[in-house]
Amino acid sequence: MSRRLAALLIGAAAGVLVVAAAYFLFFSRPAPEAGPGAAAPARPGAEAPERWTAELFFPTSAGLLAPERRELAGAGEAARAVEAAVSALLAGPEAPGLLPAFPPGLEVRRALVVEGIAFVDLGRSGGGPPPASGSEEELLRLQALVHTVTASVPEARQVVLLWDGEQRPSLSGHLDTGSPLLPDPRLLAPAP
Repeated sequence: MSRRLAALLIGAAAGVLVVAAAYFLFFSRPAPEAGPGAAAPARPGAEAPERWTAELFFPTSAGLLAPERRELAGAGEAARAVEAAVSALLAGPEAPGLLPAFPPGLEVRRALVVEGIAFVDLGRSGGGPPPASGSEEELLRLQALVHTVTASVPEARQVVLLWDGEQRPSLSGHLDTGSPLLPDPRLLAPAP
């Protein structure tokens, strides 16, 4: 084996260990009681939370994804921005002609961004399995989430989806969620 190949393998292994360690350290902690993405209590004299613009992606009746720009509170670190953007996505669209990407009752448990990978942990507010769907609906749900995160948070280029703290092989049984997900530009509706 050449020295260059050995160095590349060692570097890749070290990167995987860093991501794995961050993942296990972050997701092994109990969730905060106030809930993910909850704002800290206001202190007297504290400034209003920073506002920023997120680009949320929602399905259309044509089976594609269209963006909706939305001003959100609480930018700052990348993980908080991911939580805010995904929470807004889960709340549903405000613009006419866009459809909800996910059914009601889902929430962001936690988010973490490490080396360009956003780990997003979803769950139901009362517990339970992921929402059932057909293959096209699952594709639009996953890509709505991935496009929202990668378009809204520059530090995130890929998304690892978790359900109740566990990475599942598939969200609804049709698509592979066992690896980091990349945005698929083929699913974007043409700009008006």
